[in-house]
This record gives sequence, C-alpha cells and structure tokens, in this order.
Amino acid sequence: WSEMCCKIYGITAAENKQSFEEWLSFIHPEDLPELRKKIEFSERGKSALDFTGRIITKSGHVKYVHHITTYDFDENGTAVGVFGTVKDVTDEYAAKIALESSKQSLERYKSAIDSVAIVSVVNAQGQITHVNDLYCQTSKYTREELIGANFMEINSACHTREFYTIY
Repeated sequence: WSEMCCKIYGITAAENKQSFEEWLSFIHPEDLPELRKKIEFSERGKSALDFTGRIITKSGHVKYVHHITTYDFDENGTAVGVFGTVKDVTDEYAAKIALESSKQSLERYKSAIDSVAIVSVVNAQGQITHVNDLYCQTSKYTREELIGANFMEINSACHTREFYTIY
C-alpha cells in the first residue's frame, strides 16, 4: 500500500501487511456482504472492482472510501494480484448527507407555507414561473394557464380594470 493508503486506513508503513485478509479486516461488517459479491462478480468477469463503502480505521474511526481495484490474472485466468486506488470520500459523503437533510427541511417548510399561503414566483420579465395549489384554487386558474403568463394580465376579479393600467 502507498503511504497515503496507509494514512487513510490509519496504519503505519511498518504495520502494512499488504494482504487481502488484512484489507478485508478494515471493511465495515455491514458492508462486507456487498463487497464480497462485488469481488466475486469482478473476479468472475475479470473486470475492475468499483466499490464505495465504509472502513473502520485502526483507531476505530469510520471513514467512507471509494476503491477502484484491478486484478492481475495468470495464464489460467486465476487472480494472482491486485492493484488499485482508494480515496477517502468521508467529507463528500457527509456533505451529501447534509444536503439531503437540508432538502428535506426545505420540503417541510415549503409544504407548511403552501398549506397556508398563496404563493407565486415571477421572473424579471413578469412571467409566472411557479404557483402553488392554493394560488390556483384562489385564482380559479389552472397551473397550466398560469405558468408563463404575465402576472399583470391575470385578472383576480378583486380589482377594477384601472388597477391593472396603473402599473
């Protein structure tokens, strides 16, 4: 293993045994069944192994890593060696989880707002780009009729014709 690989796994170069069993010992137990299936498929098809999963470092920290591994086969088609890359993707994974959480929070806020407020979004040209259900119910227009229409041309029946000419 390279110096960087050892660093990712939390071991020193002296502790590096460079064996398949040693590598598997770092894989998170919940990820092992999937990894074993991918290894079997990769060896059988003589193709690269592409796997993202968790490892547990020597110090007990859980990290997310992305492996791309290629096998070296002998003339009989037997895997006799492996080489590849590993990248620590823990930060990217954490960012992905945070983004999903933010999206879920925003959806909850949007749902709450949509249930009590008439909402429309208008672009710089005055065209309606979004309306919520409550806006459609109140205006008596369908979403299809509203999207793309100029908001000044939508008659709410609440204002006189002069109101629309003022603006």
